[in-house]
Amino acid sequence: MLKKGTVLFVMTLTFTSWLQPATASTWSDVDPNAHMRQSDFLIEHKAWEIDLAGNKTEVKPLDRLPKVGENGAEYFDDGTYTYYWSHYEPWNNAVDRYRFHVGTMTYGNRSNITQSMTYKQSISHTSEWTTVGKVSVEASFGSAILANAKFAGGFEVQRRTTTSQGAEYSGNGNVAPWHFAELSLYDAATASSGQGIWAKYTRSGTLVGAYAETGGAWTVAENYKNFIMNQYPL
Repeated sequence: MLKKGTVLFVMTLTFTSWLQPATASTWSDVDPNAHMRQSDFLIEHKAWEIDLAGNKTEVKPLDRLPKVGENGAEYFDDGTYTYYWSHYEPWNNAVDRYRFHVGTMTYGNRSNITQSMTYKQSISHTSEWTTVGKVSVEASFGSAILANAKFAGGFEVQRRTTTSQGAEYSGNGNVAPWHFAELSLYDAATASSGQGIWAKYTRSGTLVGAYAETGGAWTVAENYKNFIMNQYPL
């Protein structure tokens, strides 16, 4: 559930104008800075202890090394209590078609006719998700973030994706006569942030409350790329 008052950027109108099928490559001459580039979107890393009565006390995020139990449940131990992963509560989502820059190529059209421009990747490039908190080192937390980001964005997402050297993407990249063009390729992204919840037990197995910690990530679209073309007179 999203918190009351949270701005949910992935709205119906946004789906209509921004989102393409997961295999699409779309072209645009729109300035990407006019779209969502919230480097500060991901929430601050914080944590709370929650007792059985629901009282919440802010604490320093726990240092830990996640482990996996015999039943497959992920947990960690602080020496006094054992914390078992419970679930993820998403607070915010956002979509950014131009989040991860993949590369840029240029072309000078020194003719009197419009020329078509096809993008070709010059070197292999990997876009990797950016995270807050323990998301990148805790499998359950990270998987929950990915699942929510996929649901919110409407397309497949992952931790990283690689665009291979020599990959080509064609489209309506037309260069006007006597113009110099810059064509930039981007991987789209969906952000998800909120809090992970762990059940807190004593060494004897008594449930005494819960531990909550914020986390989030800009996840990388699996196969959803977009272009920005800028042109200048020669």
